[in-house]
Amino acid sequence: LNPDIGEKLYEEVESVKQAHNGTLDYDAVNKELVYMEAVISETLRKYPPASVLGRRCNEAFQIPDTNVVIEEGVGVTVSVYGLHHDPQYFPEPEKFKPERFLGENKDKIVPGSYLP
Repeated sequence: LNPDIGEKLYEEVESVKQAHNGTLDYDAVNKELVYMEAVISETLRKYPPASVLGRRCNEAFQIPDTNVVIEEGVGVTVSVYGLHHDPQYFPEPEKFKPERFLGENKDKIVPGSYLP
C-alpha cells in the first residue's frame, strides 16, 4: 500500500544495523529508529487497537462554549477512532502519513488528540 514508506523504513533499519555491526540492540531500536517509531504511531492512529474508551468523570466539568455540564461520577465514552480521524486534529486523516509524528510536526499534535 505504501511502498515508498516501506522503502524508507527499510533503509533506516539497514543504516542503524550497519552502524551497530549488523545487529539491533534495545538502545538502537528505541533511540535511533525514529522513522520506525513514526510509522508505528501513525499505524496506531489510523487503526487504534481500542476504538472507544470508557471513563468516569471525577469532578464536574463544563464543556467549553456550551451550557453542558458533565457531573462527577457520570460515565463518558471517548471515540478514539473518531478523534484520530478528525481532520481538525489530523488533516487528511485517511492518508497514512508517518511524518505527522516527526520533528516539529509531532510538537503540533494537540495534547489529548492522540490516544495510542
